[in-house]
Amino acid sequence: MKRSDLEKDAAYILDNFKQLDYEIPSNRQILKVIFYKLVIVYVFQLLFIVSDIFINSNVSEYHYFDTFVLSLGSNAFFSLVFLMSTYNLVSLKLSLGSEITEQSVLL
Repeated sequence: MKRSDLEKDAAYILDNFKQLDYEIPSNRQILKVIFYKLVIVYVFQLLFIVSDIFINSNVSEYHYFDTFVLSLGSNAFFSLVFLMSTYNLVSLKLSLGSEITEQSVLL
């Protein structure tokens, strides 16, 4: 890919953004898209916690509460970072619509 291709694509996006009468997405719409992706991570995390409990349940001093706190706490931190890094991009994609984002190389 050349720089000229990226410049054309950016100009295309900006021109369509100026001409388009777009609706600004609400926080609920943006967070729905983001948390839809995070649900998959949460399901895997819970499956791993349950499997860890079954595997290590024979250990006499297994700390169930510590397992939940550490795993879900790290997951909450990851979710916050993921939310901050994807909020603007999801907002832009929802504003532009699928027609422009499918034709764009950058998005």
